[in-house]
Amino acid sequence: MSKPKKKPIIACRIQVFLKDGRTLSIEKEDYEGFYTQPMSWATATEKFEHLAKPFTDEELRGGIVEAVSHLETLEVQQLTELLTYVRKGE
Repeated sequence: MSKPKKKPIIACRIQVFLKDGRTLSIEKEDYEGFYTQPMSWATATEKFEHLAKPFTDEELRGGIVEAVSHLETLEVQQLTELLTYVRKGE
């Protein structure tokens, strides 16, 4: 007897309801950065640089990246200290 197929995990479901009554939707079982398809360190830091740029300067972003790259040996206080310098969005 064969094993029943497992239902795929839906990692993400997005629905957009348009004013004209249409609904656009997409479901993804995995994507870059999901546990089934891990993001490379280079891609993760590039994404961080892009997202953090409006709220940090280059030196702070570099410090945060460096701290995260050593999370296994870092005291949490060292990272949280850096994060206190992140500017709030408007």
